Amino acid sequence: MTIRNVLTLACLAGSMMAITGCALDQQQQMQEPAPKPAAKAEPKATGSCASYMPAAGPGWNVSRAFFPSGDAPSSAILVNQVLPGTVRVGQNYNYEIHVTNITGGTLQNVVVSNKNLSNLSVVSAVPASTSAADGGYMWNLGELGSCKTAVIKVTGKADKIGMSTNCIVVAYNNALCAGVNVVEPKIALVKTITPESILNCTPIEMTLKVTNPGSGVAENIVVKDTLPAGLMTADGKQVLEMAMGNLGPGESKTQAVALKASKTGKFDNMASVTAAGGLTANSNTVSTVVKQPVLEITCKASAESVRLGQNTKFDFTVANKGDTACSTTVSAPIPSGATFVSASDGGMLQGGSVVWNIGNLAAGAPKTVSVTVKPATIAAVALTATASCQCAAPVSTSCSTSVQGTADIGTLVTDDNVDVVAVGENQPYRVEVKNQGQINLTNTKMVVTLPEGLTFVSSATGTAVGNKVTFNFGTLAPGKVAAGSFIARATKSGELLLIGETTCTELKTPIRDDELTNFVDK
Repeated sequence: MTIRNVLTLACLAGSMMAITGCALDQQQQMQEPAPKPAAKAEPKATGSCASYMPAAGPGWNVSRAFFPSGDAPSSAILVNQVLPGTVRVGQNYNYEIHVTNITGGTLQNVVVSNKNLSNLSVVSAVPASTSAADGGYMWNLGELGSCKTAVIKVTGKADKIGMSTNCIVVAYNNALCAGVNVVEPKIALVKTITPESILNCTPIEMTLKVTNPGSGVAENIVVKDTLPAGLMTADGKQVLEMAMGNLGPGESKTQAVALKASKTGKFDNMASVTAAGGLTANSNTVSTVVKQPVLEITCKASAESVRLGQNTKFDFTVANKGDTACSTTVSAPIPSGATFVSASDGGMLQGGSVVWNIGNLAAGAPKTVSVTVKPATIAAVALTATASCQCAAPVSTSCSTSVQGTADIGTLVTDDNVDVVAVGENQPYRVEVKNQGQINLTNTKMVVTLPEGLTFVSSATGTAVGNKVTFNFGTLAPGKVAAGSFIARATKSGELLLIGETTCTELKTPIRDDELTNFVDK
């Protein structure tokens, strides 16, 4: 006898969306052995997922239905059962249940159950089944992705000849899934600043770099920075607030700010950054040290007073009273009343000034240079020196040496080398006074004393009182000559000696000059 299998499908509503498929097996006694299982039971789509058809060998039947509506466009699951055409009573046989998700989304909690089994017992299954409350079998397939097929391989057995009933219930949860990209934007702020600068000389550069190390866009970024007292922007601001816009993941923006200091010292500072969504961050703390060289210079003359024409030296000491070194130059003009002689430490005469390139003058380090000059006039010789470097205010100093001149005088009383003069004849005499010194001679006067036997006759420049003829020359500048003359007459013969004495305020000792004239009788 042969057994023929007739499969019928019916719908059963469950608590979730439940579908029931029923297969009725009419079994008859047969003498032929049961056919072997399908040659290939793995899912194999024949087109779209709704047209999926498992492979079946000769003598096998494939029954299919769409659930819940029976129509593919309005259904979610396609169930295919692959059953042998005939089986023997009491003999194990294999069949398969193919469950296909024909939707575009994932179905969750897919459960396949055997319900209302009649003349059919499940010997084994892959995946393994669990017992249902009604005595049937169930398979929890979990999630079933779009166009995915789960295959249940069952080994069953019919215990008697007749009808074998196999009803399948399919249950699942519909899930509408929407994806939301979960991101976490972040902000970080790194601050840099020039580590050291010189007040009012070298620039201070500050940079603020904002970075988004997160996975989303950081929006409405604002950097705030309150600078410490004594530090400000180039335009005088001390509080900064900078809008930096938006930053995508991994992006960064850098803002450079030029700063200036109003005093020396160390300045420590940090900044902060905020963004939409309550994002905040603080920068690292940075420090900048502002220094300044401060020059000081003094002058010392080697002597308080020198004679005209005598060399004199001036020393200039420059010191750095600040806290950083600077390249220093000292310059000292040579005054008009003196001439340059020499300079120490490589000082060179350049355009009427002596210049010393001292080089890098360290903080607290003094340096002394000197210049030697020769005074050219009777006046104080004053030298002024100025020290300067690029980042310090220039400073100046002055000192002087008085110059003293030497008084000297030359005198002359002469008869112009007349050999012999007759008694009673007029004899002219000439006198001269010359300032041979370096200073003016004041109250200059020559007095000529006539010897006995020689009488005064006349003078256009001198005044005679008794036997003395006086010439008042007043003030004589250096190099100047004053002259006078008079006429005398001898009353006796012989060698008559005239004595001239010259005095001035500047000389303590009178200068004497004599002249001898030989008078003879006619």
